[in-house]
Amino acid sequence: MDTGIDEKRVIEMMMKELAGGIDGGWCPIKDIKDPCIDVIAKFAVSEFNKQSNSSLKFQTVVSGNMQVVCGINYQL
Repeated sequence: MDTGIDEKRVIEMMMKELAGGIDGGWCPIKDIKDPCIDVIAKFAVSEFNKQSNSSLKFQTVVSGNMQVVCGINYQL
């Protein structure tokens, strides 16, 4: 059913709001304690360990930035 709503545009607007309204710019993550941030960080540590044959262990995220582009980039 066509509601006339451009879903892609709505998602872009939501992502822009999460990033503080700055398209392409880096900004602090508003809620560093969001469980999704831990999932992203654990994945990053796991991938780093695979690629570098390391055995780093995830503990916690203490700070981070995000960038909205054609998705979301994170600096944790």
